[in-house]
Amino acid sequence: MKKKLIISSLFVLSFFSVWFITYETLKPDVIYSDVEYWADFRDDRRVLWVVDNMFVWRVIENLWIAKDTWGSDFPRTDFKVEVLYNVKWKLKWEVVVRQQWGYKRWILVLRRWDTYIQEGEVYLFTASWNTKTIMSHPNWKHLITSDKNISEKELKKLIKENIKVKDFRKAYKDEIQFLSDSKDRIYKNKYKDLSEEEKEELKDFDKGFVE
Repeated sequence: MKKKLIISSLFVLSFFSVWFITYETLKPDVIYSDVEYWADFRDDRRVLWVVDNMFVWRVIENLWIAKDTWGSDFPRTDFKVEVLYNVKWKLKWEVVVRQQWGYKRWILVLRRWDTYIQEGEVYLFTASWNTKTIMSHPNWKHLITSDKNISEKELKKLIKENIKVKDFRKAYKDEIQFLSDSKDRIYKNKYKDLSEEEKEELKDFDKGFVE
């Protein structure tokens, strides 16, 4: 009886050992999710209509999974960032932005084209619905540099020379209205609503830098 019990125990132990080793070896580190978009956001002018803020920022700290998405099938990750330059509207100093997706338990969940934001990186970023959420379309987030040791002078030069920053600045005055304001959603900071003084100020690239 003891012999059978020992053999049975060894069999069960072997089974779970093989299962655990196989699982640990084959388990995915990253899961990619596909998505369909409700508008053609390859056009910069459409992007600028539906976002409230567009700015360049440097990642200061990963705050990890947002508490209101913990355990969800749709995790979100919060980051504390430093605002460096404004394309649309006037944000200052430090704000918290949220990347769609993130870690679910030990597995990183991302859109198929996306990458996970790292501390020290600098991005051009668009924020919609005033929530400062990084939307999942590839034209809503652009990496400017991942060099953590770059000087402020070199970084400023990179921002001024960045093609997407230039493109979005140019597209701002030509926003394409394809959605209307409603009681549930007011599209803020539209170019047509700016004062003549604010429009004149936008012509000076350096005015966008946060001092």
